[in-house]
Amino acid sequence: MEVTGQYCVYLMCDSVLADETKKKLQTYLSIRRKSGGGECGPLTAVADNYYCVAFKEQKDQQEVLRRCKHTVELSDGPLVFTATDSLPTPSSSQKSQPAEQSATMKDSGFIQHNIKSTRSRSKSLANDFTRRIVVLGKTGVGKSSLANTLLGENVCQTDGSAVSRTSRCQAESGTVNGRSIKLIDTPGFFDTKRSEEVMKEEIVKCIIESTPGPHVFMIVLRVGKYTKQEKEIIDKMTEYFSEETLRFAIVLFTYGDQLPEGTTIEEFVSKSKDLNELVKKCGSRCNVIDNKYWKHGEDEYRSNKFHVEKLLNTIDKTIEENGGKHYTHEMLEAVSRELEEEQKRLKQESPNLLPAEIQEKAKAVVQEKWSHYLLRVSKEVLLKTFLSGGNNLMGDDPVFLAIKVGVTGAIAAAAARQAGSAGGVGASVKEDDSTEGRAVAEGAVVAGEESAAIK
Repeated sequence: MEVTGQYCVYLMCDSVLADETKKKLQTYLSIRRKSGGGECGPLTAVADNYYCVAFKEQKDQQEVLRRCKHTVELSDGPLVFTATDSLPTPSSSQKSQPAEQSATMKDSGFIQHNIKSTRSRSKSLANDFTRRIVVLGKTGVGKSSLANTLLGENVCQTDGSAVSRTSRCQAESGTVNGRSIKLIDTPGFFDTKRSEEVMKEEIVKCIIESTPGPHVFMIVLRVGKYTKQEKEIIDKMTEYFSEETLRFAIVLFTYGDQLPEGTTIEEFVSKSKDLNELVKKCGSRCNVIDNKYWKHGEDEYRSNKFHVEKLLNTIDKTIEENGGKHYTHEMLEAVSRELEEEQKRLKQESPNLLPAEIQEKAKAVVQEKWSHYLLRVSKEVLLKTFLSGGNNLMGDDPVFLAIKVGVTGAIAAAAARQAGSAGGVGASVKEDDSTEGRAVAEGAVVAGEESAAIK
């Protein structure tokens, strides 16, 4: 079948796609920040597992081709496809080859690099498994530049101001060396000058973007002189992280070009008692990268090509050591349930909305609700609760109990919406005379009032 269109891209998938999946794939290709594409026509089948889509603009076609391998998050799991500029010559031997070995790929050098780099890669995690990574660190260490380096484009804005460069929590997904990742880039939670309310909103957004829970917390530090301010930031981080959370943490140093010639990052860390202790707490998981000078280095060690692969291996190893499970606790579980229920509601009320639109609208609603739930909770307490493995949610501290009430309130409110009567739930839980029963009842009242207020 011949496909008409000004700028065509051929998509090689692992299997034949259902009509609904093709529509979702078209939506993905039309969103520039997700796929690099733009306005395009519907997908048309042209051969076994091959589809064609025509873009209106050549730059959109070229960007989709440049990224080569794409991962689309669907409700039944990720869909991975390869974008090419031509169909392969039909042959049985070619059909049996893995996607990344196809001779029809436009950037064969990139593919050969992928094949070579995967030889030492662990077999436990599939490439299309999306690794959710929360990036944490003080202002100016290069968190946003790191995202741009890994994803190969300017997905996160950077500037030269003295205040925290990332003003908002940003979540970006992409494929790096054949592996699917989602980076949640955060503002300088530990040192920013922004207002309490703004920072609370960004922490809640970080929680929402990382649901059902991050696989890795990436603590980003800068190679260079270890100052008093750096020590204070690290002390605050280690105070906020519980032992449970540290099982999911890795340390990444930026500005690798500042390493003395011939010095490895491990040798650099060993010279500082505080840095050495932090890295040990994170299971001795330590990497280095340089967002500016290591792009074309001849020295293998001072090369991002070498260290990006090493970083990805560290991420995968961390996930494997945790049994493939993600970090979670009561608050994350409650937020995740709220998101699922809100998406179901939006699908029923607005069946014509695209999946990406439903997802974004659900996030906005849940963000507003949780901002109300946690109105009286400070930024420090909220951040510490997120990073503590949920231990603080179970404590007796009145401030942490405020979050506990907010969480139980969210759960109770969700149950009330399912049952169709918030008052009924409130009455039923009041019959329980235990401490937990009273907490849930109080949470139901708080959530009921605030839910009504924002509707």
